[in-house]
Amino acid sequence: MKYSNKKIRSIIFIFLLFSILCGSWFFYYSNFMEVEEKRIEFKNPKSSFIHDPIEIEGNTELKGFPNKTGSGNSWTDPYIIEDLEIMGSSSGTGINISNTNKYLVILNCTIKNFDDGIFLENTTNIKIRNSKVLSNDDFGIFIYESNNTHLLNNQIVNNNAGGIEIFNSTINNLLRNNCSYNHGKGIGLKFSKGNEISENNCTNNYYSGIGLDLSNNNNISDNKIFNNSGNGFTLWGSKNNKFINNIVLNNTEEGIYIYESNYTDLYHNLILNNKFIGIYIEFSKRNTLLNNTVLNNTLGGIYLENTTLNTISENSASNSDNGYGIYLFGCNDNDIISSETSDNYLSGIVLNFSSSNTLLKNNASNNHGNSFYLLNSHNNTLKGNVMLNNSDYGISIKTSINNLVYNNLISENGIYNAYSDLSLNSWNVTSFGNFWGNYSERYPNANQTSNDLIWDTPYEIYGSPSIKDYFPLVNPPDLLPPLWDDTIENQTIEFGISFNYDINASDPSGIDQYDITTTANFTINKTQGLITNTSIISVDSYQVKLTVNDTFNNVNFTTLTITVVNQSSPYWDPIPTDQITQEGESFSYEVVAYDLSGIDQYWLNDTEIFEINDTGAIVSNSELTVGEYWLKIYVNDTLGKQNSTIIKIEVQKQGSDTSTPTIPSYNYLFIANTIIVNIIMIMILKKRLKFDS
Repeated sequence: MKYSNKKIRSIIFIFLLFSILCGSWFFYYSNFMEVEEKRIEFKNPKSSFIHDPIEIEGNTELKGFPNKTGSGNSWTDPYIIEDLEIMGSSSGTGINISNTNKYLVILNCTIKNFDDGIFLENTTNIKIRNSKVLSNDDFGIFIYESNNTHLLNNQIVNNNAGGIEIFNSTINNLLRNNCSYNHGKGIGLKFSKGNEISENNCTNNYYSGIGLDLSNNNNISDNKIFNNSGNGFTLWGSKNNKFINNIVLNNTEEGIYIYESNYTDLYHNLILNNKFIGIYIEFSKRNTLLNNTVLNNTLGGIYLENTTLNTISENSASNSDNGYGIYLFGCNDNDIISSETSDNYLSGIVLNFSSSNTLLKNNASNNHGNSFYLLNSHNNTLKGNVMLNNSDYGISIKTSINNLVYNNLISENGIYNAYSDLSLNSWNVTSFGNFWGNYSERYPNANQTSNDLIWDTPYEIYGSPSIKDYFPLVNPPDLLPPLWDDTIENQTIEFGISFNYDINASDPSGIDQYDITTTANFTINKTQGLITNTSIISVDSYQVKLTVNDTFNNVNFTTLTITVVNQSSPYWDPIPTDQITQEGESFSYEVVAYDLSGIDQYWLNDTEIFEINDTGAIVSNSELTVGEYWLKIYVNDTLGKQNSTIIKIEVQKQGSDTSTPTIPSYNYLFIANTIIVNIIMIMILKKRLKFDS
């Protein structure tokens, strides 16, 4: 068979085109596989490595410490000591730093089996983050005469003397640490002031979850204090401290114990199921208890002993298994206002050797003892309280004088509505007294006075014929609070999503307004009851106290738990790409990540050759030699969510074209083989054509 020159050229062209396509595919595939192998190689971040105990005295030694990065001049470029595992033998200190003021971050370290895990003395500007301080004979972390220390997201567990101890130190911040299973306190402060302790988990410690001794002006908020063998929170010899929005649950002794401490604010705390008393305060003055929920504590809700000038307002102290709602012993000049003390095993509110106190608009109903019980207590005023359905008396007054009881609703109590053994108490003011639920039954022939507000026959108090309410009310005063139309249900929302929740209440007199006690993150429409968020809310659980009052200013309140969750990680914009540079040139490249919660930090798998700052700028620490460098870049947000990516940095010789990548050396053999095969095939074709001719 003969072939024309045209056919021969067509065959040769098709064969060459096929060879080129195969070669291109192989070139792409081999490069792709090489990249993937490199990416798989850096799947996990660099692990910690064993390090000897660290002792640093002063800025000079800190500067000379070899295993660190950064300049230490600011929080944007601090010294960083990270990824160290420091193991001891029950003596010495794992990390001991003193007399420094440079900016230092201790990150992702594990310190275990020392006397003290970390000891800071006379330092400022130190952050300890994402570290584990475990099983030390004394304290996990001891901060002594140091300021501006930040402890964030650490695990301080199973230390013998306690988790974190702060001594004579100011303006330190403890956030989101787990201080649990320690044989002392979870967190302790002595002689310290101006510290912030927030969102920590203090559980299963041998003594208190959090304890303050002789420490002033500290803020303790949004902590979870569970299952401690002592008190949940202890305050001794201190003043001007705030304890807000904490959950104190299932502690073996008191939920909160305050001794010889003044000007303490206890706001919006949830105090449940503690084995002794929910809140116990003694020998203290001018403390404020506002909007706390104190439920199901075994021996009682709130107990005050030898305290003066305290305010207990809008609290719920109910359902104690074997005690009282609120109990005052030896307490004078205190105010108990608009609080709920119901369903307690004994009485709702008790005054024992307590005088000159004001009890206003409290609901003390459905208790198994009395609603109110006064013993050896004088010059107290009880006004506008509700005393319904108690097993014993609505109010019982014994060996007490000069107490004033008026404008109360007293009805349907088990033994008597009221009892008094002395006649030197007043049961009315000049124009009106109390509403008695059994008045018509006792005095069926009584008549209303001309103004239709008062009965014409006095109401006799059991205990003595001479004790009477001379102006009993015909109609009950409006003392009952509004009722919620629907059950207030706890809410869960995704981080970054707007929050909207509508509450509604009803009252015969009409609703005056709704209110919310926590305004940092939420607000409420005061006329319609719509709750919304005021800003992006951090991931956490929030206890929000809701109140509604009617036109007679009777108040109902409840607690709403709003849980914010986060399922999303930071994202790159733009996505980092491979880079090419030339030998001898300085390398720099910036990556950018975004997250609604904010970016916490960037870091790299290779910190010997490259470094990255808090804004994502990557630079080389020294001149780069020719070759390839595979870099894994990490980023995490302020909530701990992480993302990462891998890029290749190729360093070429000076004068090379950096616009296109070089061909990997192992592809040369394939290209040579392709050329040889093409030449052989052309020779065969020519020989065949010659033979055919």
